[in-house]
Amino acid sequence: MLGVNAATLKKELSDALDDKTNIEEIFGQLPTENQRDKRKDEIESSFTSSKTVAVIGSMHRIGTTTQAMQIVKHLILSGFTACYIQLNSSDYVQSVGEFYNDAVVDDNIGLVKYQNLEMYYRQERISDILSKNYNYYVYDFGNIQDMGFTLVQYLEKDIKIVVCGSKSNELPHMQNVLKIISSSEYIFSFTSENDQKEILGWMEDKKSHTYFSGYVPDPFSYSPNPFYDKIIKPVKSETPTEKKRFSLFGWRKYGK
Repeated sequence: MLGVNAATLKKELSDALDDKTNIEEIFGQLPTENQRDKRKDEIESSFTSSKTVAVIGSMHRIGTTTQAMQIVKHLILSGFTACYIQLNSSDYVQSVGEFYNDAVVDDNIGLVKYQNLEMYYRQERISDILSKNYNYYVYDFGNIQDMGFTLVQYLEKDIKIVVCGSKSNELPHMQNVLKIISSSEYIFSFTSENDQKEILGWMEDKKSHTYFSGYVPDPFSYSPNPFYDKIIKPVKSETPTEKKRFSLFGWRKYGK
């Protein structure tokens, strides 16, 4: 739907119902070639530029939410648009909106803005959130043992991350995750350097997808982890190369 007023939108809806949805006809309604190309690019980019990141914890209090928020921070600082989506029952985002005076809350869509992070908590408004066309949507699935966890939702995301631990009471939970999720990236929290080599041995064929997070005491304070780029492989869209055209007044730059 490309119309800018009620009459145009009504006609477009009628055409769609009558199967008159030829894209060239639609773009032909726009007044100039430049406007047609620009609008077409905008529509195509809205379907191709967004990526989804799923973060799940092997157990409670293992650093899942912290890692999800750190990833959002990392992407924003890398020049992308990104948001955090609470896809669990923790109510963590709501508590941020309630207890921090400088947090901005929009309960209509379920948004809390705090420390340069945009965090969503109303799962039923997901279609509205997706329509905002962030470059990255980072989903916090919480604990894999939670009743509300849906494996299919997790697996359908573009990038999948499991947050786990290396202590004696944490490793059994990690082993259970490996039985369920065989293809993912694995971030170990709270792991000493002395234990890292041994853990890589345990991970066997998954060791190239295994990473160790540094100490992150505050999820809202960015703590650089170089492996985020290895996991996400963020690539910025290339800007059109400038060309030159000759005119009577000399060389003049123009875009593709």
